[in-house]
Amino acid sequence: MVDREIERGNRNHKPSLVCCKPFCGPFENGDPVTGRFVLKIGDHLENGETKKYYTERNFSEVAPRYDFITRVLSFGRDAAWKRTLISLLPSHQSPVCVDLACGTGDIAFLLASKYPRGRIAGVDITEPMLDIARHRNTHPNVSFTNQDMGSLDIVSESVDIVTGGYALRNAPDLGTAIDEISRVLKPCGVAAFLDFSKPGGKIPQKMEYWGLKIWTGLWGTLLHRNHEVYSYIAESLQRFPDRPHLRDIFRDKGFSVIDSRLFFGGVTELLMVQKLRHAKRHDRCLSESYRHRCAPASIWCDRVGFLPRLQLGFLPA
Repeated sequence: MVDREIERGNRNHKPSLVCCKPFCGPFENGDPVTGRFVLKIGDHLENGETKKYYTERNFSEVAPRYDFITRVLSFGRDAAWKRTLISLLPSHQSPVCVDLACGTGDIAFLLASKYPRGRIAGVDITEPMLDIARHRNTHPNVSFTNQDMGSLDIVSESVDIVTGGYALRNAPDLGTAIDEISRVLKPCGVAAFLDFSKPGGKIPQKMEYWGLKIWTGLWGTLLHRNHEVYSYIAESLQRFPDRPHLRDIFRDKGFSVIDSRLFFGGVTELLMVQKLRHAKRHDRCLSESYRHRCAPASIWCDRVGFLPRLQLGFLPA
């Protein structure tokens, strides 16, 4: 087992990106006879450590089908939503961007297209996802690394833009993740997140829960012979703050909500927030940065160690 974990962490190791068997998830996830994913949702979502373990194993299982399933579950709208997220980000000549829970790299590649002179780092805890992202990467200003969004190896106040597609809901501890986002963002820096969204009322919550559970469970059964592989979405959302509460959490941690777009009647949401320069200068920070006039801090913190593991020295200045 130790040797297997070392092999999984080896970034030079390039496992096949083609799933050659009908149900070939990572062996440690599944039944030793059938190879099916067998970790139970209810045993793993009640604390940060077990949720992190479940999330990493679950996304290792779905990695070969991730791009397909995100399109299917969103009725083909996922790519358009991500393009909308990118279009709402502020203009910037050469921003430092971090894409949390980057998966197979969709948002990171869109960031690279919008900011060709920027520096984009995609981070994720699931190595099979990162292997696919690296395989797809054709952008010289994009790199991918295995990091936990709750404990980022990034210099404080060195990032202009943070993004996340289906990221915050999967954080082992939401408060810790938002604290890390605040720590790495420059004053007036912007963060934008696309995710499933929880409404405020109990009846809408129940309707959304059962709708997602049935729809995602169907595809889990068809693709993995286990409905829980994708019905994890409904279970994790049930434990996630509703829209008003999520906004309160961001405000309490020193952010201002500057934009929000609901899709599919509120089943998914694009939420954009901005780190305040100082609490007492809220209005000034908002108007300056969101209108793209917020003076940037020294790029790369005087070029000292933004992401030491990424070895980004070759990127254009």
